[in-house]
Amino acid sequence: MNDPQKISYSPYNTTVNFLIAVGFFILLVVLAIKVHKTATIIFIVVLVTIGGHGIFMFIKSFFLFVSGKAAIVLTKEYYVDNSMGIKISWSDINDITTYNFNLRTFLAFDLSDNMIIYKQIRNPIQNVFLKINAGLSKKSFMTNLSFLKGKNSDIFETVNKFYQAVSKKEIA
Repeated sequence: MNDPQKISYSPYNTTVNFLIAVGFFILLVVLAIKVHKTATIIFIVVLVTIGGHGIFMFIKSFFLFVSGKAAIVLTKEYYVDNSMGIKISWSDINDITTYNFNLRTFLAFDLSDNMIIYKQIRNPIQNVFLKINAGLSKKSFMTNLSFLKGKNSDIFETVNKFYQAVSKKEIA
């Protein structure tokens, strides 16, 4: 366990989510071009603002997948979520669980201080969504497992075992 462990993106799920995001974006552009009403434009802006975080994640995950970058990297110092651009020190993690929402499973982290996450996010809209998500789920941070290669239970087990080993100082 001294070498970093990497968890890859699922080729199928990442590609399908990317195609859905691109299709959604094309639909919005066509709608904006075909219908020149102010209400429609406002509706599109609101929809993109609300759904944009998810669309952004789908697109970013696809490009990371194509470039060969791992979705998650586990080192002796950090849990790294490349799709979110988040690096969490193992010592800042109180607990790791799974969380189910909207038919998707997430790896859920309880941190000693949520500001660890918020300081790493430069996009203010993404920061707002993370804070809302943390308030509703009572979890500091979550990684969407639907993008990842492997069974959700196996991914959880891998990350949790790594966390337990680091916590017990089994990894030097």
